[in-house]
Amino acid sequence: VIRAQGGDVAVCHNPKATWPTSGHRKEYCADGDGITGKMDARKIGIGVRARGGGRIRKEDAVDLSVGVRLSKKIGDPVRRGDPVLEIYYNDDAKLQEAWPYFEAACTVVEQAKPRPLILRRVV
Repeated sequence: VIRAQGGDVAVCHNPKATWPTSGHRKEYCADGDGITGKMDARKIGIGVRARGGGRIRKEDAVDLSVGVRLSKKIGDPVRRGDPVLEIYYNDDAKLQEAWPYFEAACTVVEQAKPRPLILRRVV
């Protein structure tokens, strides 16, 4: 599929050698003790886009080296200062613009509400 779309198939054999890497890394850390209650994928995605990792218009360039790694999942216990997100970026100004999205995306709660196994039944 990669070859058919004109891509470099070497990425399958050695992704680290062929994939671009960002110049900087910063952690977003938990602001309190508890359990990760929310990880809003949309807000995280908007934060990545604000750093150049996505596009608003078709003509916009995409910086393939920026991204986010989730260090915690919903329901994981955390203590104040524990890393929740690892943010990879190249431009400090773009990181500052994106930071509020990461802050809004992650919450820490005292207790996790049990999530139902089945959300709804489709007939």
